[in-house]
Amino acid sequence: MANIRSAFDEFKFNAYMLSRYRDDYRADGSFDVSCKALIEKAQKSFKDEGGIEFLSEMLKQGELYQEMDKAHCPILIYVGDPICYGVLDHFATSLGYALDAMGELVEFFDPNGDNLKYISKYAGKRYRAIVGVQTFVFSVELKDGSNLHDLFIGPKFNMLFDHPVWLKQHLTAGPKDYYVLTHDYNYIDFTKTYYDRIKGVYLLPPAGDEYIPKSKKEQKYGVEKDLDITFIGSYHDYRKWEKEKEAADTNTGGIASKFADHMTANPNETWEEGLAKTLEEIPGAREKYPVGSVAFRDLLFEVKPVCFMVMSYFREKLLDEIAASGIEMHVFGDSFNTGRYKDVKTFIRHPELKPEEATRIYARSKVSLNIMSWHKAGMTERIANMMLNKAVCVTDDSQYLAENYMQGNDYVVFDITKPKELPEILKGLLEDPERMKKISDIAYEKASIKEVWKRRAEELLRIIKRTESTK
Repeated sequence: MANIRSAFDEFKFNAYMLSRYRDDYRADGSFDVSCKALIEKAQKSFKDEGGIEFLSEMLKQGELYQEMDKAHCPILIYVGDPICYGVLDHFATSLGYALDAMGELVEFFDPNGDNLKYISKYAGKRYRAIVGVQTFVFSVELKDGSNLHDLFIGPKFNMLFDHPVWLKQHLTAGPKDYYVLTHDYNYIDFTKTYYDRIKGVYLLPPAGDEYIPKSKKEQKYGVEKDLDITFIGSYHDYRKWEKEKEAADTNTGGIASKFADHMTANPNETWEEGLAKTLEEIPGAREKYPVGSVAFRDLLFEVKPVCFMVMSYFREKLLDEIAASGIEMHVFGDSFNTGRYKDVKTFIRHPELKPEEATRIYARSKVSLNIMSWHKAGMTERIANMMLNKAVCVTDDSQYLAENYMQGNDYVVFDITKPKELPEILKGLLEDPERMKKISDIAYEKASIKEVWKRRAEELLRIIKRTESTK
């Protein structure tokens, strides 16, 4: 909550704001009127306190202005990314609104497409932080090869929600004061080890959203739990990466194939753990690609088709068992309309969902299935959304879940190495409404504290303070 200002402090803040945003005031023709109002206020109420002199110093943007700017400058958040039906944009705007609700000054800018040419208006200004969500913009260079964001005053934070090796282009180029926010403990360690440009890495998973009923019926009676099982995820045929895997195999002298065999046999390992163990089995490979080196990182990037194949292979095994069991499951998106599952009658198909549509589906779900994209120590917005909308979360486990929630009490776990057990887990839940209600109620109680954007905004402010204290 914002601090309550005295009348004079409020005047000083307004004078600062007039100076900081004077170009905007001039653009809409309100600068002169606003300035005149502050002058009259200073003469009437703050003459003895030096109100006129203070306003003059603000407009000069000298030393006193710089002090005010350090104390009150806004947080700049990049929005507008259309990827994944606007999920990344939803994260960015939700975080910004949460910060605003806490009394923080927030600016939004969409750098995508033609808008990028307007970003220069922010250069040279001070920000408490500049935050993007898996954005390309921190890698943008000027004609002389320098990084654009080195002209911005303030720490830069990129929120990344994939394995950091896939995002190499985001992390090997960037500004000098560049930080990463991630949703997985393992990704913190990986980023610290393999990207020396990054000044700091912090855990900040995406939050979830509780569905707000729209219709009068829902507002009066609540949302009906009319969907037994939902899966708001995609299916990818692992065979489509075969050519890419073969190319990687050629480029790595057969390492890709050996890595694929190892990961298929050891799916509870992270990619980096599995690759390190694969190299131990190949004469001379450990020496050529020592763990912790750029060579190892780049090798993992080279064999990433194997990672996509293995991840998709295990997802297919799980979906196969559900399809064969005769259990009805609601699925979403085009990936279930063609290929392997197009004729599965018990997969009830629906269109792709936007973020706000997904929360209503979770609110209607008794049970919802999550299959991690190999985030062995992470937290995702899908799990948060399930919990916040009282759908029993059935998922493979992670370090984050194990540390923050109780397996069997707050969520239900399946083992990806034992796909045949998954249908029985789902059936068992549906046959026990009392247990489902107990799990969903307890999960909601915890998630409504732990997994909301207000909590993420508070944590971001703590992280920003940590970066400030290290300067």
